[in-house]
Amino acid sequence: MAFGLSITNNKVFIDERTLYSLDASFQLTVGAGKTLSLGIKAGAHTKFTDVEAIQRLTNTPITAIPDITKETYPVFGFGGLYKTQKFYVSFSIPNFLNPIKYTDNDSFI
Repeated sequence: MAFGLSITNNKVFIDERTLYSLDASFQLTVGAGKTLSLGIKAGAHTKFTDVEAIQRLTNTPITAIPDITKETYPVFGFGGLYKTQKFYVSFSIPNFLNPIKYTDNDSFI
């Protein structure tokens, strides 16, 4: 059994997104030289848009950018790896949860 903690931060212009996640995995030996590894991920994804960082010529509000500039939604994922000495196959579902259900802001996704 193994555990991990990840913090991934991406910042592009005025948009900053951060993923905080806790991972757990375990490995089973299913035969000579054959292993099956399974893992889960749980955490939260945040987004912050710094609208004030935009340099504008006028103080007219920008209607294309929503007033909501900070959002958070949960993350829950699962993955697996089957490996032998000659080949391997893997799969993953990074997030089972649909972020649309946790925010009214379409620009968050």
